[in-house]
Amino acid sequence: MTETTIDFNNKTLLGSLSTRLEQEPARIAEAKRQGKKVVGYFCPHVPEELILAAGMLPIRLAFGGELEPVAAGEDFLKSYSCSFARSCLGYRKLAENSYYADIDALCVAYTCDCMRRIQEYWENYFGMSSAAPGFRHIVRIDIEILPGRRIQQCGQYLRIYFLLFLFALFLEGGFH
Repeated sequence: MTETTIDFNNKTLLGSLSTRLEQEPARIAEAKRQGKKVVGYFCPHVPEELILAAGMLPIRLAFGGELEPVAAGEDFLKSYSCSFARSCLGYRKLAENSYYADIDALCVAYTCDCMRRIQEYWENYFGMSSAAPGFRHIVRIDIEILPGRRIQQCGQYLRIYFLLFLFALFLEGGFH
């Protein structure tokens, strides 16, 4: 059996990530100049390919590890809640991170109770809801395996849900 090791000191890997993070704001600005909508999402369960197919730019909002946004998120979620969920709210509240400030729509995959609350708080406190003008919209994604169902039924459910997701993107102004 071969043992696989990960070199956490790999400068190439970390360098490419740093470069991507530095270049992303320019990519967002260019998409906006071209009239494209920018769709933020937190969880990898969001179908990024469908966002791209709609002619929009998907941006993963996966920042963390900083104490200030986590503390700011405690204005919404309790201190014992997930620190990632608190930071997602804290970054938006602080409005210092351009990734969070420049999105036109937000996709929230319901992966846990804390993430379910994020959608509610973004709607109530940050003016981004399905009824808000100017494509400030939240698209909800329920990713779940239905209890007691066969895999075929779950596949049908996901196909229908992805069609609804595409329709929500269309309402956002996608598919030009």
